[in-house]
Order: sequence, then structure tokens, then C-alpha cells
Amino acid sequence: MPAPWQDTNRKVNRQKTVEEEPWRQHILANLVNNNYHAKSFESYEDAIERSSWSKKGLVTFNLGEGFRKFEQAQLELEQCGSTENSVDFGTLSIFSTKSSLKEHVSLSDITCVSICTQKLVPQLYVFTSKRSKVLRPIQIKFSSEADLGDWHSDLVTGMNCVRNIKSRPSARSVFSVSNHGEVFAFDPLAAAQAGDEEASIVGHFFSQEIDVSDHATPIIETLTNGFEPGSSLYLELRMPDHCDSFSVNLQLGKVGAHGSDISLHFNPRLSRNLVVLNSHEAGVWGAEDVQPLIVMHDDGSAVRAFTKNKLIQLAIKALDSKYEIFVDGAKFASFKYRIRPEYVTNFRVEGDVQMKKVIYSSKSLIIPPTDMYWRSLGAGHLLQVESGPKGVAWGLAYDGGVWCYTGGWGGGHFKNSSSNVHTMTDKKYFYIYENQRWNPLTGFSNHGLPTDRYMWSDKSGKYSATKESVKLPSTAWQWTGDWTIDYHTPGGVDKDGWQHATDFPASYHGEKTFTDYVRRRRWARRCQLTTSGPWKSVGSTKLIDVSIEPVVSEKSQVFVWAVATNGEALLRQGVTRDNPEGSAWTHVRSDALFQSVSMGTDNKVWFVSSQGGIFLRQGVSETSPSGHIWIQLQNPDKTTAFRAVSAGRSGVWCLDTGGKLWIRQGVQAGFPEGTSWLHVADGVKNISAGDREDLWAVLESYKGVGGVVARRRGISPGNPGGEDWEVCIGGGWKHISIRGWKK
Repeated sequence: MPAPWQDTNRKVNRQKTVEEEPWRQHILANLVNNNYHAKSFESYEDAIERSSWSKKGLVTFNLGEGFRKFEQAQLELEQCGSTENSVDFGTLSIFSTKSSLKEHVSLSDITCVSICTQKLVPQLYVFTSKRSKVLRPIQIKFSSEADLGDWHSDLVTGMNCVRNIKSRPSARSVFSVSNHGEVFAFDPLAAAQAGDEEASIVGHFFSQEIDVSDHATPIIETLTNGFEPGSSLYLELRMPDHCDSFSVNLQLGKVGAHGSDISLHFNPRLSRNLVVLNSHEAGVWGAEDVQPLIVMHDDGSAVRAFTKNKLIQLAIKALDSKYEIFVDGAKFASFKYRIRPEYVTNFRVEGDVQMKKVIYSSKSLIIPPTDMYWRSLGAGHLLQVESGPKGVAWGLAYDGGVWCYTGGWGGGHFKNSSSNVHTMTDKKYFYIYENQRWNPLTGFSNHGLPTDRYMWSDKSGKYSATKESVKLPSTAWQWTGDWTIDYHTPGGVDKDGWQHATDFPASYHGEKTFTDYVRRRRWARRCQLTTSGPWKSVGSTKLIDVSIEPVVSEKSQVFVWAVATNGEALLRQGVTRDNPEGSAWTHVRSDALFQSVSMGTDNKVWFVSSQGGIFLRQGVSETSPSGHIWIQLQNPDKTTAFRAVSAGRSGVWCLDTGGKLWIRQGVQAGFPEGTSWLHVADGVKNISAGDREDLWAVLESYKGVGGVVARRRGISPGNPGGEDWEVCIGGGWKHISIRGWKK
């Protein structure tokens, strides 16, 4: 990075271009000299002897492009290193045996390998950054689960070695869970150390060079971390003879959207010998701050800024209360915030300028969501995982069992597992529905109308599901009984297990009325899993939800709130980093029963009742950890029933039973319950908010792909619900927790 950008007090020779600067000439001379001396060592062997090894196998694969079918192929994994436990680099190659199609992927480019076995067909998804952007992972099918496990273990081990990942995930890690129950962790600290990010590290800052060289304007680029105080944007540009004006805008909201709010509008106007600084909010421009085209130096001298046909160095820095703008290394102007820089999402350059370079710097790791490396933690099987910034992570199984992360890795089919791996068990039920329609001659029968749902189906009725068609997730699961009628179906049933309604689909009830012409009943079958993983059982109390406080405080104890399977609110005692499982449960009395819980960054604890209402627990503190008062909030309308809540710095977010995402508006310190609800988006499966100004979610479907992890983009005070979703990885995911991730 040019020295003027590092030292703003240095006076710069305006006649020299960057290429002619002494610091650059000095570096180039040293490089040439070093290369000359290095040639004398070309005949020497490596100090460490290296070897390579490979494995091959027959598979079928699909690159996910168009309507391409699975093809038979030769799969080859080649790795190189000093030992098999020290991989320096490796390549996964696929060669079709039926065509010329082939694919080569470096292990360092793979961002995730997940198990996605379907209907007992062993299958892996291989993700890269480029493939995640278009939601097209490489799909590989194996002939047996033993083969899949062997390849999965070798791939994950090789990927971790290439990235030099050996220790437990840091306390700031993000956890996610796939549909298969596999747990993954993205560790931002490990990513910074391994150089995963698109950025370099300069001092305590991360810098990313954005490729804009000779791109035509307007240029619009995303600022991955926003523009919080401490961030900066360095631009090199040239103004040709015909250019009289250009602008640089730090914008909010959706990238490329028309009429976006602008936190900083920087607009040199050479024909009028001035520069305009301004902001744009809610469709209205603010008062212009006009500056002359003069750069003043510390010695009292002054020069004209923005000379045509000369390389111009422009820098914008975000301070605590204002922007500072530098031109050619000298301070040019400042602009007090009208819109906080934390909400900036992108920058836009307009005008007839020739862009040469853009460097974006941030105090936090700069890594686009699709570049995040998701490390598999092993063979454990969970329904959801909750994490916190003190390194405590808990998981819940399908049967409500509670598990605490041990910091280990492996288990199951993984080789060379760590010592803190334990046996894990889980139970789950499969459900199918028997549907019937009333016939005046024969009564209820399995013969419906041509437009009716399948007579044996899933809950929605859109997909056929018979007793014979339901398969176990994998051979690790075993049936523990036969199909039985479920007499505990929500909504109630009659003595034979039927629910009645006027038509498909409709609201079902337990007893038949005169106008009911259809009925259904649910059948259930239980199966059980036995495996192993880096998780330790936490007592015998079964839970349906858990929340770990998302902030770091001076106290050693960590608040862990939960909802038991009987709907009671619970608080775990004695949880610390060294004792993550805690010691005992405390029951928090309430007249309501609950199904979801989330602790915010302000010690407020939010609950969703079993009836879909929202409750707030106030008064939580170190001296009164269970709080002292309940407040019930009103739902958006009588038809909306909530099922999940997540509270964080970005707001209080809720999901209703229809998959709609809502945010609570008007939440303030003096009025913590807020004022109203805002509908944000549809088709959301799971949400997570923490000590960050954003929201992460798993979407039911995105561009036809199910189970996609995404980040909500464009959240700001003027638009608290954000603009759109930024894809991270998918599909095949069901849960995400960013509760431990802090900028």
C-alpha cells in the first residue's frame, strides 16, 4: 500500500506517479537482487523430503449444471506433504468414463464437504466458493456407506491439513447443522491465520484489493463488512481531459438498487472549482457541504486537487463521529455522520474517470459468505446447535437430548479422532398421513377426487409417502418398532386417530361434524441411531430449545436459558468455559408454556409460547439471573402464530408457523417490548442474531434450492428488516448459530 496512505502527515511530490515513488523502486530493486541470489540455490534439494500419495475409486457424479444426469467416473484424490498427517496441497479430480467431462478441484478451494445421503444412496456434496454462488455443489454418489465414510474422512482431514487447522474452533466460531445432522464450524480467527480471506493483514487491519482496473463506470462493489469506524477505502483514479465531475458514494441497502440511501456523497466539480459533500436519506438530499478544490499542507502551502491526466490518490476513512477524506496523502475534508457508516453495504463510483485501484480495509476479517470454510466437527448427529462468545456450545438431538461440545473432533467413520469423543444416541419419528374422502354410497374410502392429495402422503399432501416408501436416513439408523397410529397428533383426534375437515387442505379437528367430507390420520414409526462424536451428554432433562448469551462480560458464568419438552422455562446454573455443561437447572415460573427462547445482547430474554405468543422476561442480571417480571406482547394479527425467536444487536426477529420472518419495531431501552411488528420475508426455516448488526438464516428455498444459508443484507435504521438475502452455502442445511461471532 502506498506510503501516503499509511502516513497522512507526509508531504507528497505531486509530480511523481506511484510507479516512480522511491519506496516502490526500492522494493523492486530488492526483489530483483533476491531473485538473482536465489538462482545459485536452484540445484539444491528441498530441506524436507516430500512425498505424494493418492487414492482412486469408481463413483457417479453430477456437476449440477443444467439437466445433466449422473455419470460414472473415476474419482482420484492426490495429496502431497512430508507425511500423510501433514498435507501441503492436494487435488480432487473426477474423470468421466463415458465422456470427456472432467473436473479438478484444489483442496484449498473446497469450502465444505457434506454428507447428503438420500434414500440409502450414499452421497457427498462438494462445495467451492464459485459453486456456492450459483448453488451448484458437485454431487458424488458412492456404491456403499463404507466407501463414502472413507472418502469423507480423507477429504475433511486433507482440507484441514492444507488450511493448517488443528485445534478446536475459537469462541467466535459460527456453527451450522445439515439436514443429515452433521455439525460444521466456521472459525473467523482460523480463517485469518490461514489466509482464507480475500484480504491481506496490515497491522491490526484487514485489507482487500477490489479488481476495478479500467472498468467502465458506474462501478458498484460490495463492502463485505460494511464501513464501521476504523474502515477505509483507498482509490486510485485518473481524470481524462473531458471529465469535469465524478462522485464516490457510500451507499446503504441492496447493491445496485435505485434511490438507495447514501451515507457519504463525495462529488468534485472541476468546472465550478469546488467539491460537494452530502447525504441522501428517504429520497431527500441533505444540506450540501461545499469545499474548495484546494489541498492545504501542514507547512501552510496549498495546491489544487484533482488535476486532469494525473493519477489521483483518494482515501476515505471512517472515524467515531465523521468521515475524513484525503487527497494524495494530505487531509482534504471531513464530514460529520448523518447516517452511521455501520449500515453502508456498497460503494458506487460515477463519472468519466478511469479507475486503477481500490483497496478496502476493515478492522474485521474480510471474507464473503461464499468463501467461508465450513469445517466438519465429526460424526455426531444433532438437530440444532447453539453457541456463545465464551466458547460454550450446546446441541439438541431429535429426541430432546442435550449435548455439550467437548472441543474435540471426529468419531464414527473418521480416522485419527481426538480423545474427547463420546458415544452418542438419538431417536426420531417418521410420520406419514392416511387421507380419505366421504362417499355417499360407501362412506369414507381411499378413493378421492382426481384433484385430491395422495391417499398416503406427507403432511402437505403434495408428495406420496407410503409405509413401504419411507427409508431410514442411513444404515446407522435402525427401526425400533412398526408403524402405529399416532393418537397425539396436534389438533386432537377421535377414538380411531382420525382428524376431520371440510376439505383438503383445511383446519383439522378431532370430532366429525355435519359438514366434514375429508379426514386424515397420522402414522408414526420410531428409529434409533448410535454413533460417536465430540459431544458430551448434559443430564437427563429433555429440551426443545436453548439459548446462550451472545455477549462477552467480565463475569465467568454464562447465562444459558432453555425450554424443556414440557414447555417450562429453565435456567442452567454453573456454566463456564471450563465447565460448559453446568451443574443444575432452575425452573423459572410462568403461567404460560413455551416452545422457543432467545437471550438478547441487553440481558432481555424472549420466549415464544406454545400458543404462538411472544413473552419478554425482564430484570435479568448477575444478582438476579432468572429475572423478575413477564411481559406479553401482542401478535401482528389473530391469524399469526410464532414458532421461533432470535434476539441480537440487529433486533428481535421471529418466525411464524408459515415461515414468515418478522422484526419487532420500536424496541428501546426505555420501552424494551417495542411497539409493532414488521413483516420482512417469507420462506425462512431458521434464524440467528447475535452481537452483530446482521441476521443469518436458513431459507426453505432460494432459487429452487432448499436449505440455503444466507445473510440478511441492507439492515439499517431506515430499513430495519433489510433489503435482500446474500447467499452463503446450500442446499441441505437446517440450522445456523452466529451467537458467538463478534466483529
